Amino acid sequence: MLRANDISGGACYFNQYWRMRTAYTILNSSTAIFYEASTIQHLDEFDEVFSLPNPEKNLHRINMVLNKLRDPNLITQVIDAMKIITCFENSLKSELLFRGYVIHKIDPNINNRQYANFAHSQVNAPVIITEIKRAEGLLRKKKNNYVFNSLLDRTIPFSYFLKKPSYQSAINLPPRIITALNRIYSKRNTLHWLEYPTASYGKPIIDEFKELRTYINTRVAKRRDLLAKKMSRH
Repeated sequence: MLRANDISGGACYFNQYWRMRTAYTILNSSTAIFYEASTIQHLDEFDEVFSLPNPEKNLHRINMVLNKLRDPNLITQVIDAMKIITCFENSLKSELLFRGYVIHKIDPNINNRQYANFAHSQVNAPVIITEIKRAEGLLRKKKNNYVFNSLLDRTIPFSYFLKKPSYQSAINLPPRIITALNRIYSKRNTLHWLEYPTASYGKPIIDEFKELRTYINTRVAKRRDLLAKKMSRH
């Protein structure tokens, strides 16, 4: 159950302003988290050394740059993976919210067939906010002193964006971003998500990070700035 007057709960579904405000807050923090990752901070240096001609002859220089990322316990790499995944998990959910979809899990155990059907559908495709409001008789509510009985206080899994085509198409998620995120997500809890055993392997990984950075600098940052302008008019 979510309360429509709770800014950390159901307020994001109350009206357009609160939806925009929540989406903006999430996008703003997501961008900051992304650029806290050491991999991203040193990305241009990595790109430069891995773009050298005959990289096999420049392994010493490559290792000098990579040493900026390494630490004895490989904690930096693991933390970087968590930051990048957290950034994209939040920003993709924000994009879904901005487009008018529910980002909280719909309760599959509540004793209501219509809610249960929504919960079943949500596993494979996003559910529109107005459908939930209509089912709960909330469409004409003018004040936010009500609750969403069908919604849980936890959000949908990030894996939906990586595995479910309907979620990907709902926010126009590019295939190359999906590929890069799947690789990081699948190895985020291991110590092998950022291995560079050879120069030929390192360049494709660097290119993946560049794709992610471009996405953040264009799609995410532009959406954040657009929301800021729209909110200033309210």
